[in-house]
This record gives sequence, structure tokens and C-alpha cells, in this order.
Amino acid sequence: MLPLLVVNPALRFELLLLAIALLNAAICHWQFSKSRQMKQLIFVKAIAIISLLAWTGIVICGRFIAYT
Repeated sequence: MLPLLVVNPALRFELLLLAIALLNAAICHWQFSKSRQMKQLIFVKAIAIISLLAWTGIVICGRFIAYT
């Protein structure tokens, strides 16, 4: 069963989205620890949008693993 999952494109895309989500969280954490106030509202919105899209994509790809 495991070799079939390795070639599954939904799993690969899910892992890519997970890496993006974790990188986004690391950047957010680094930025907040650097300064207590976020100076740029656009930066905060971009982090939120990337996070929402990445985690939504992870859930959707997780559902598609069974069908591909």
C-alpha cells in the first residue's frame, strides 16, 4: 500500500502545501517575535490568505488521496 501512496499526485501536492503552510507559520512567528507590532497591514493579510488557502488545499488533497 505504501508504494502506491508515494506516486499519488494528491499526496505530493498535499506535502507541498504542508511545506508552504509551515514556512508561512515560521515567517509569521519570526516577524512577530522580531517586533511586537505589525507595521504593514498588507503583510498580515497576505499571511492570513496564504494560511487559509494552504490549509484548505491540504484538507481537499487529503480527501482526494482515496480517489486517485
